[in-house]
Amino acid sequence: VMYLWLATAMIGSLPSGRLKGCIYAYLYQNSFRIMARSLSSVINIHNPENKPRNGGICTANHTSVLDVCILSTQTTFSL
Repeated sequence: VMYLWLATAMIGSLPSGRLKGCIYAYLYQNSFRIMARSLSSVINIHNPENKPRNGGICTANHTSVLDVCILSTQTTFSL
């Protein structure tokens, strides 16, 4: 929890730009990977060529509370 809090505070203090976007994307995925691992998740990505690209939408067939955590381990998107 402290990692997430510090990472958010650090990113928020940076000026808007390309560097902030790159750091945000890295820390976003890293944070969700930590959360998924804390739940002992084993995530296998099949057919990565079908992953949404910039501006794409990714959804799950059967939505649950954990879908955001699982989907965010591989891609960055806004809620």
